[in-house]
Amino acid sequence: MSAAPLRRESAYWLTLAFKLEREPRRAINGLVLTADRRLKVGLSALVKLEPEELPTPLQRYADVHQHLLEADGKVSAQAFVVDRLMEEGIDLVPITRGNYPAHLARTLGPDKAPTLLSVAGDVALLREQGVAVSGSRDAGAEGLAFARAMGRSIAEAGFVLVSGLARGCDREALEGALEAGGRVIGVAPEGILHSSARRRPEVEAGRLVVVSEFAPNDKWAVGRAMARNKTIAGFSRALVVADCVAPGGTTDQVEVTRSLGLPVFMRRGRGEGALVAELVQGTGVTALHWDEGPVQLPELLGVRPRTAGIRCDIRLQQERLVVHVEGSSRATLDDVVSAVREAWSREYALSTEAPSGMAAAEPAPTLGASSVSVDPMLAQLEASDGSQKEETEAAHPTSTTEQAEATAGRQDRTVAGLGKRDKTQVFDSLMLALRNAGASGCSVKELEQASGCSDKLVRRYLSDLEGQGAVVPRRKPVPHRFFLKEHAPAAPPSPSSEASANAETLKEEGQLGLAFDARGTTPSSTVKAEGLSSGLGEHPL
Repeated sequence: MSAAPLRRESAYWLTLAFKLEREPRRAINGLVLTADRRLKVGLSALVKLEPEELPTPLQRYADVHQHLLEADGKVSAQAFVVDRLMEEGIDLVPITRGNYPAHLARTLGPDKAPTLLSVAGDVALLREQGVAVSGSRDAGAEGLAFARAMGRSIAEAGFVLVSGLARGCDREALEGALEAGGRVIGVAPEGILHSSARRRPEVEAGRLVVVSEFAPNDKWAVGRAMARNKTIAGFSRALVVADCVAPGGTTDQVEVTRSLGLPVFMRRGRGEGALVAELVQGTGVTALHWDEGPVQLPELLGVRPRTAGIRCDIRLQQERLVVHVEGSSRATLDDVVSAVREAWSREYALSTEAPSGMAAAEPAPTLGASSVSVDPMLAQLEASDGSQKEETEAAHPTSTTEQAEATAGRQDRTVAGLGKRDKTQVFDSLMLALRNAGASGCSVKELEQASGCSDKLVRRYLSDLEGQGAVVPRRKPVPHRFFLKEHAPAAPPSPSSEASANAETLKEEGQLGLAFDARGTTPSSTVKAEGLSSGLGEHPL
């Protein structure tokens, strides 16, 4: 796309995300996601449609489309903001783009995921699911020391730190991670043009990326600082709280993180804040005892990345698949292949379309696992819209016969089963959520959020998956959690074939990657990297 059309499209994105105050985020995201995923229509083409030309799948979002068309004057003003962003080297990442963080969209869903991100630094770093460290601005010396030590430990383990960029514990953790040579995602509580963090040298070095969900010229405000807590959680696999001395941002961050089903770890020890003892009693909060020295990362953070120090980027360019790998000269071939596999999983975990300006491609499968053919965000939108439609029809039947038909139809969908297409969407959403949860597993509530389905329907699908051997439940402790077979907690040994035993041994030694198909039964011994410019050829995983 040439400079002028790109400038114009970027101005429309800024207008859509920040200037349509009356429109809920779900409706805004619904319009552009449905247009892009279902109809392959980008925003530039969408604004050229007259209201009467709007395709049927988009008619439920007609108000958003109409208000965007009426905001033409605002679009012209936003073009000057685009010029400033381009001068500053700041990228705009819309929710429909292939480089939009998959885990952010998956965790927050269409109701809360930012429509547009402003990014200073390496956008590719946003694909990493990090570990957030938070704490009071006025924490004591022990809390600040822990935050810095935790930042170092996170970096040394190969994880990305997620920081709210506030003074106090947030900043100490950031400094600790950067001192250890780590990488940081900084989530700004203001517009990107007002964030001083974007001028740090680590941004240019590719070790710090600053991201904002607010209009570029928005200044810091308490409401924005609170609002960005959900985005911090969306970028994270867990939250570590260094200290909490009073109600405020830290207590809100804990509640937001818990509500999304993510684990929270709370420092206990000398000099802890007044609210720590109370917060640690909450569901999903685990005490982490520390007084001094290096911090031992909690086991619940999951397996440490095997590819620490190796960066891999995968891109589709027209008909070519380009793989770029950087790392130490001491890296082994196993390390390189593992990095490629992880990058592949990140790239295609959510988005099935090619990045802007590239030819569209067929949905790409995760290496060694079943393919994911549905966008969970779109599945949530459509599942919810379908439920609302059913409720409306049932609430206003025109005759007893129609009421009976509506009731029978709902029972057929919820009890006898969904349509083939909907079944695939729900199945893929559940499998994707379980795969990304890894060894942490998912509760029924978390799977409800991921799939957009009711408790009853999620439990029914889980029962089917258990029967197929693809999912393993853990009944204790409550609440129950569910795991893909390859991520299930250790169980008492049971008789198995020699081949299965050998496959498990290889897996434990890191020689067998994602080793099972959708049913969790078929060992996969090799992966071909055909068409990869790296020349890896065939390698045992």
